[in-house]
Amino acid sequence: MKILYVVPNVFFVLDFLLCFWYILFIMFVRIKTSPNSPKKAVQIVENIRTGNKVKQRIVRHVGTALTDSELEHLKNLADFIVVPNKR
Repeated sequence: MKILYVVPNVFFVLDFLLCFWYILFIMFVRIKTSPNSPKKAVQIVENIRTGNKVKQRIVRHVGTALTDSELEHLKNLADFIVVPNKR
């Protein structure tokens, strides 16, 4: 009877560790610019490996900044969104 209770707990711990590793190493904040515009987009991005290629998928578009102060505010907001998920 004790074996039945131990096995699900092991899978739960392994699943938790895989999710923690995924969030810790794959998601990051990216600032995207275009050459003809003063706007800068702040995005939360994850890397996805398919075969030998690595693609980036936008998880969340945080916002678009026109000034440096707006950019700092959006970067802090994106870090606030990503960092609690890393704990």
